[in-house]
Amino acid sequence: MKKKFNYLGFLSILSLIAILGFIQADSRHLFSFFGFLGYIGYFFITPDEMFKQRVLQTAALTLLITFVLMITLFVWHIFTQNINLYINGFWISFTVMVVTFPVIFTYFEFKDGSFSK
Repeated sequence: MKKKFNYLGFLSILSLIAILGFIQADSRHLFSFFGFLGYIGYFFITPDEMFKQRVLQTAALTLLITFVLMITLFVWHIFTQNINLYINGFWISFTVMVVTFPVIFTYFEFKDGSFSK
């Protein structure tokens, strides 16, 4: 039987961005990308149908939350005409997306009892 490959582990490649924090002195904020190293563990998990369903469900909820946040920030920018809100809104949305995915995924893991096995 062919072993299935878990593509979620490729998110750990984003941790390479953190190396730029060492190269450029004014880029210390890039050290937060080291948080993606935790996704290396998913290379060792064989995905089944329940796992794939959980990832799709988590991605859909994360996308919905990010869209609502981006639309809210964009409308807020239209009313206030504050350009900093418009520019920072993209970074705020990205940060919320990166934090929300693992939080929701962990919630579904606990809810389904996958951690107790």
